[in-house]
Parts: sequence; C-alpha cells; structure tokens
Amino acid sequence: MFKIKKKFLNIGIGMIIVLVIIWLLNQVSFVFTPLVIFIQTLFIPFLISGILYYLARPVVRLLEGWKVPRKLAIMLIFVALIGIVVTVVELVGPITRSI
Repeated sequence: MFKIKKKFLNIGIGMIIVLVIIWLLNQVSFVFTPLVIFIQTLFIPFLISGILYYLARPVVRLLEGWKVPRKLAIMLIFVALIGIVVTVVELVGPITRSI
C-alpha cells in the first residue's frame, strides 16, 4: 500500500516539475520563438514528403515485381508526377487566366 502511494506521489511531483518548467520557459518567450519558427518552416515539407512516400511505395514495389530496378522505379514515379503537374497547370492555366 505504501508503494502505491509513493508511486503516485513521485508521478505527481514529476508532473508538477514538468509543468513548472514549461511555465517558466513560457515566461521568457524568446526561448520558444525560434523553435516555433523552425517547426513551422519544416512541417509542410516533411508532411508532403511523408505523403509522397506512402503513396509511391506500393507503385515502387509493383515496379520492382516487374524487375524494374528500385532507383529507376523511383525516378519514373517522379517524372510521371512532374508530368501530371505540368499537364494540369497547362490545362488549367489558360482557363484561370480568362476569368
């Protein structure tokens, strides 16, 4: 019974210490400002690369099953993706320009 009380006491003290540290760091905002800017700058590229990875992985595996080397399969996917983007821009560009 004493071990359980001591465990909860240690957890509570640890949580209080962490919250006090966060509160103190929040009082000096110049500590968090560069960190927030850094995370905001890198979040979108990491998100896009993660989405592209999970979308391209099955296609790469399919092409590897057809005996296409992995590097060539990845390059083909990127060329196809760039081609699709260029085609969409070419088709939608004149339409949006006339509006």
